[in-house]
Amino acid sequence: EFIEKKRDSPFLLVLAHYAVHTPLQAPEPLVSKYRAKLKTMGMEEGGLKVDNDFITDRQGTVKTVQNNPTYAAMVESVDASMGRLMQALEAQGISDNTAIILTSDHGGLSTRGLENGRVLATSNLPLRQGKGSIFEGGTRVPLIVKWPGQIRAGSISSVQVTGTDHYPTLLEIASAPLRPEQHVDGRSYLNALQGESYQRDGMFWYKWKARPDSTGDTRALSYLEGNYKVIEWIDENLVELFDLKIDISERKNLAEAMPERTKAMLAKLRRYESEVGNMRGNGKDD
Repeated sequence: EFIEKKRDSPFLLVLAHYAVHTPLQAPEPLVSKYRAKLKTMGMEEGGLKVDNDFITDRQGTVKTVQNNPTYAAMVESVDASMGRLMQALEAQGISDNTAIILTSDHGGLSTRGLENGRVLATSNLPLRQGKGSIFEGGTRVPLIVKWPGQIRAGSISSVQVTGTDHYPTLLEIASAPLRPEQHVDGRSYLNALQGESYQRDGMFWYKWKARPDSTGDTRALSYLEGNYKVIEWIDENLVELFDLKIDISERKNLAEAMPERTKAMLAKLRRYESEVGNMRGNGKDD
């Protein structure tokens, strides 16, 4: 109804599906479909017949296998919803003049505290950990953009993007003036969508509240610049440096082997921290 009403004028539609999210709920016919698929794959719901499904990674338990039929059914429901939107655009004759961005706010729920028995929905492998974590499993998310006539179908860009970049990008897509005072941390990625390759400036994350009992994570800061990512774990008094180009799973700490790079990236990380305000004294989630 919204699309039909707005078909003759520019519009912005932000649709934040509640799925996929806890509580894990989906129509039973869809759940049964994926439960049957699990059996054809030699797996059963809940990790049965799967060796080493759950592993301990520092302060949390991590799921390593995608075998939750309810979660799979929720993903299909979101797919179906997106399909209805695209059909509505086509029905109004505006699908070729509309940009669609599909993304997420964090990685899938695959981690929990060591003493927590909550159901874990999915796995983000080969990325490490998941929702709540400052490792790539928690911060690296899908980004799919469809814009007929402007983006080459099937093309893939390796340009780095973060959530604050969507606002200036949408302004440029709409041929609207940028508002730099509102998107201070945003960088338009329109050129990347149109095939240009370049290196975005560094990106900063601040995980300033710990949730060791729920998602099994502690306080940390990270700074990503090109292939290299430095993490400072506040509560563990630990610094790690990873080369994501060759170690996407963040297993080989290069901090001691590359002290100069580590020192330089830590300096940039702490400069960003000073700009947003030091919150190291806040401790656990309240």
